[in-house]
Amino acid sequence: MSTDPNVPHPKPKPSQQIGRILWVSVIVSTSALAFSLATFGGFSLWVLPGAYGFSIAHNITLLVLSAKERKKLPETRNGTLTATSKKASIICTWILVLLWMAAAGMVAARFINNSQDGFDVPSFHTIPWIEFSFAVIEAGVMGFLGVQCVRERRRIIGLNNPNKWYHLGIYNF
Repeated sequence: MSTDPNVPHPKPKPSQQIGRILWVSVIVSTSALAFSLATFGGFSLWVLPGAYGFSIAHNITLLVLSAKERKKLPETRNGTLTATSKKASIICTWILVLLWMAAAGMVAARFINNSQDGFDVPSFHTIPWIEFSFAVIEAGVMGFLGVQCVRERRRIIGLNNPNKWYHLGIYNF
């Protein structure tokens, strides 16, 4: 799908906002990983560290590509999609939301299951809930990132214009 050449490349403000969301995601997911590793991944059955691996690779890739795009001249950026507004990155973001929700669900289920038997270590009463809360926050941050990336894509392509209700792209027959 081609972009509308009359729409300039996104201003730095939306790109900076998405960049900040990516950095928040890196911090929150690293905190979730730290609490997961405090229990040796026992409560998440290593789903959370797996989600962290995919999440950190996704976030670092988008941060590096966004930094490369900012170095380009505005004339070369016009009419192109940003790295954060491409379909592949948006789809990966929504898959990561599902992974983080699965990790949070796994932590909650394992904690409820194990709490009926009792814990040998007293810290196991609090660490899983902190891990769970960071996983839920990360799912929310990734969901917000997905929404912002879709909004940026719609603005670049020109779908926010009410006069352009049906957009298939520019084709030469």
